[in-house]
Amino acid sequence: MNALVSTFADRDFRGDEYWSLSTYSEVDVSQPALARAERFKQLLRAIALLPELAESRGYASVSRKSLQLAAAFVRALPENRMLPRVAVDEDGDVLMTWDGPPPYCALTIERSVLHMVANPGANSTHVAPTPYNGGRIPPRLLQHIPERGEG
Repeated sequence: MNALVSTFADRDFRGDEYWSLSTYSEVDVSQPALARAERFKQLLRAIALLPELAESRGYASVSRKSLQLAAAFVRALPENRMLPRVAVDEDGDVLMTWDGPPPYCALTIERSVLHMVANPGANSTHVAPTPYNGGRIPPRLLQHIPERGEG
């Protein structure tokens, strides 16, 4: 595994364990614009390393289509939206989570279909499965992705 990327166990919103990639901890957040640009680059690198992580964990292979659409989704995020954390699940699907501040949401990229849960828990909203071709993020998904703060 690439030495620049560390793995850690986490729990998804159902309580299942999955493995994710994170390189965000070394980013200087005192300069928000620089921090976002660096996080963006690291996020794209982490997405590219998901197949290696899936293989190391004995998970199903991540499809090339899922990887391409994950990168396209991140590139399509407006500047005013938070960047997600990324992971891969045992089925080889790409996971993205926005953990806070509220609202929280999780997105699964299963080949060319996006599945989103907003505000997981007792009051969760399940967005209908949404076909995605790598273009603009559909408004019914974008509305659930938290806006980023200025600081």
